[in-house]
Amino acid sequence: MSILLRAIAVAGILVAASTYQLRAAGIGASSLPPGLYECTMLSTGGMVMLFGTIEIRGLTFRTATDGNYGPERPYQIDNQGVIAWGGPFGDVETEGTRVVSSIYKSTSPPTFDVTVKTVRDTFHTLSCSRQK
Repeated sequence: MSILLRAIAVAGILVAASTYQLRAAGIGASSLPPGLYECTMLSTGGMVMLFGTIEIRGLTFRTATDGNYGPERPYQIDNQGVIAWGGPFGDVETEGTRVVSSIYKSTSPPTFDVTVKTVRDTFHTLSCSRQK
């Protein structure tokens, strides 16, 4: 039980720190800056893996894999930088893998993290940064 309480306390500290960082960075917008965002993940071996591109326009997004874009879908972002996607997040959400968290992390360059949970109950975080 004490391990569970420690995990909850650590999670609370991380959420508070993230909220502070978002406010300090001036994040509280109602939409993400428009543009193309490249999403990558750092593997356990330290290799950067490309997961595709996301196009943000206003309050819509669409994902691309192998250069082919899917349909535009809505998204919402709250004043603490939490992003709710209004549809599948590209090929990331397949075969039991699902998005469990999306957080707007930085305004320079615009960056957000997407954490996914796999069918094997492992978690992976994609970092998506706007391309120049």
